[in-house]
Amino acid sequence: IIKPFKVKTEGITTKIFQQKNLFAFNEKPITKDINLLKTFSLFKEHSVNLIKTKENHLHRKQHMVSLPYEKDFTEQNIPTEVRPIQMTYELMEYCKKEIQELLNKKLIRPSKSPWSFAAFYIDKNSKTSR
Repeated sequence: IIKPFKVKTEGITTKIFQQKNLFAFNEKPITKDINLLKTFSLFKEHSVNLIKTKENHLHRKQHMVSLPYEKDFTEQNIPTEVRPIQMTYELMEYCKKEIQELLNKKLIRPSKSPWSFAAFYIDKNSKTSR
C-alpha cells in the first residue's frame, strides 16, 4: 500500500519522493465505489494503528494504581459519613449484643479509621440473622 493517498473522481493521488502522482481510473467510477474505497482505506489505517499501539493499561502491573496528588488534602476532607441502614429495634439490639461479644472475645477492636462502613445482617434460611 502506498500511503498517504486520496481517492477522488479522477483517480487515486499520492506523493512518492515529494512528487505528486495520479493513478487514473480506467473507467469513469461510480460515486458509491469511490466512497467505499475511502471508507475501506480509513478503516484499514485505523485497524493497523490499533495493532501497532499498545493499549494504555497493558504496560502497567494490574495491581498498581496511580492516584493524583492533591496539595491541600487533609484527613478531615475524607467523607466519613455513611447513610444508616434501617433496622428494627430487635435487630439493632442483636447487632449491639453481637458487636459487644466480638469485642469481649478480642476478635474485633474499636476502629480508629476516619472511614465508616454500615454493618448489615442477612437472614439465613432458618430465619436467624447472621
